[in-house]
Amino acid sequence: MNPKVSICILAFNGAKYLKNCIEAVFAQTYKNSELLIINNGSQDQGKTEKTIKNLVIKYPRTRYINNKANIGFAGGHNQGIRETDTDGEYYLALNQDVILDKNYVKELVCACEKNPHIGAAQGKIKRLLPTDAKLDKKDFEKEKNLHKKLEKAHFVIMEDLTLYQKTDIIDAVGMELHRTGQATNIGEAEYDRGQYEEQMEIFGAAGTVPMYRRKALNDIKLKGKFALSKEEYFDETFFAYKEDIDMAFRLLLRQWKSIYVPTAIAYHERSAVGAGAYHKGNLAIAEQRKNKSKFSKKVSFRNHHYILLKNLFLKNFLQNLPEIAWYEMKMWGYALIMEPYLIHDMFKTIGKIPLMLRKRKMIMKKRKINAKDMEKWFK
Repeated sequence: MNPKVSICILAFNGAKYLKNCIEAVFAQTYKNSELLIINNGSQDQGKTEKTIKNLVIKYPRTRYINNKANIGFAGGHNQGIRETDTDGEYYLALNQDVILDKNYVKELVCACEKNPHIGAAQGKIKRLLPTDAKLDKKDFEKEKNLHKKLEKAHFVIMEDLTLYQKTDIIDAVGMELHRTGQATNIGEAEYDRGQYEEQMEIFGAAGTVPMYRRKALNDIKLKGKFALSKEEYFDETFFAYKEDIDMAFRLLLRQWKSIYVPTAIAYHERSAVGAGAYHKGNLAIAEQRKNKSKFSKKVSFRNHHYILLKNLFLKNFLQNLPEIAWYEMKMWGYALIMEPYLIHDMFKTIGKIPLMLRKRKMIMKKRKINAKDMEKWFK
């Protein structure tokens, strides 16, 4: 078996990342793949568009779509799923700030091919952290082997000549579901000491670089009056943030499995500030929020409640009510005092509740598991 994998990079103001990201795609040992890059309405004076065009010349097998406006992570990847080979077996949603190990795709495909009920998979994602160093262009051009020397030392040179380091700090090995109704990254900010060396079933694959079986995506898609576009795989009402959690719920409700494959390695650029805050308590969470934009906080706050409204069994809600209620009280109390714009924004989204309830009705109508099955995933 040699199933086709469609790889889609959704680019937004990502000029400095794309060269390394795309080179890693073409260095994959698994060759039956296609690459689509979607420039999702970048606003960087054409830098991302120019970078993509140059890379398409270098790698002519690459397809390129230029969106005039940013249609979000959900809309962008729905476009990617539709525009790539619909007869292919797998779809890999690749963040622009990720560098894949050469065997990443191969390891995921091998694992998924062993069980037709696997709908999503991810590997061991580690941190790619910025250093204080920036190379001088003249010195870089003089030293022809500098790139290879740095690569051996686990450093990466970005397009703007900033230096990043591949670390053994874990970004995610999957997602887990908590009794508060939250889903968080497993292993986030832990040092990789070999504690995640076994393949395991997980609640869901994190949105950094998940691979989905197309059959599973087609099984859970919404359309018609239940969707904002012709066919909705990721929920476009979310626009950005937490779509991977919503996807995890919907795959689980249709009895698709999600797995973590430790032999598939990738590196993701993410700031270490506030990392893994969920496991460090309320002060760490509050500190982490200082580094987030208002937009991301508003959308995440809203989407968290969309997820619960759409996907949670009433029985699970009641079983976990003390934990959910306590978390909601803390979250709304913090928002009221520190971030009141979140409360104002939530009132503006009330008009979306009927759409969420319609989606819930369809999701629950098609479900293959019950509340008892779902309860097993709450930690």
